[in-house]
Amino acid sequence: MSERVSLRARLLRGRFWLYGVIVLVLLLFRVVPSLRNGVGVLAPGSLSPSASLVIAGIDNAPDLAPRLVAEYHRLYPKVGLRTSPGGTNRALEDLVNKKADVAFLSRPLNMQEHRMVRSLGDTVLAFPVATAGILVLVAKDSPVESISVEELRDLITGKRVARTGSERAAIVKLYAPDPDLGLWPALLGQLSLPDSVPANVVWLASEREVAEAVVRDPAALGLASTLTSPPADSAAWRTVRLVGQPGTAAVDPLPDEIAAGDYPLYHYLYVACLQRGGALASGFVTMMQGQHGQVFVRREGFLPAREVAREIQLANRPVGMPR
Repeated sequence: MSERVSLRARLLRGRFWLYGVIVLVLLLFRVVPSLRNGVGVLAPGSLSPSASLVIAGIDNAPDLAPRLVAEYHRLYPKVGLRTSPGGTNRALEDLVNKKADVAFLSRPLNMQEHRMVRSLGDTVLAFPVATAGILVLVAKDSPVESISVEELRDLITGKRVARTGSERAAIVKLYAPDPDLGLWPALLGQLSLPDSVPANVVWLASEREVAEAVVRDPAALGLASTLTSPPADSAAWRTVRLVGQPGTAAVDPLPDEIAAGDYPLYHYLYVACLQRGGALASGFVTMMQGQHGQVFVRREGFLPAREVAREIQLANRPVGMPR
């Protein structure tokens, strides 16, 4: 009997010491910040000796996206990172075809794209990380000072020729960057227009070419984004103010006006991954749209998605979740 009691006592003492060690480790983890920081930095790299991420869609935010990638690399230096060029459509294709782990997008997925991804047994999870204004460009010497959203909608649909400025100048053409970059679908969504290609819209390869085209054509407008401000000669072109609702004042595309909704045309920069894309990809997305990523976006001079005072839509089923 005494041997049984002694054995039981030894087992209880062993368990006591085991529990004590576990509690001590947890206390140290909570009390010593350097331990928490060390775990955070090493965790992604510890997944695999060759842990890496391929990030697509860099062209959707050529100024901001590389900075976000560099900040992630600063936090997690053991993760190999590779970026690939292209706009939203190419980034989505690379993501779905497993050629990329993460994608920057200039627009959310449409329902057809969601259905296609679900048919493959997966879901694309996309979250806004930055907000950008949709710019309307004109030549520096153009008489156009402002244009209303309604006039822009009529110009796109071919309903009528937009006449703007003090001289009521006729605007008969709109230059737009390649729809693959995502700005055009975002604009159509903002204007509640169907996906169509009007005859008076001219597609160009980049926003640089859009800026160059409006400089040569004073009777035209051009589209660009504050995320990809066209690097052509800015002394030869300028942005025009936009009128949202009839009777309201024309507003410049400044960050505060975009955030408050006074400047009417905007779009988000999204970061996306596949639901089954792995912990490393989801961790990248989480960091970008979390507190650290949003503070970094603001620090770099861009408008974080969380600071936009616009209408919020709530749903009991996240976008892209299989029914």
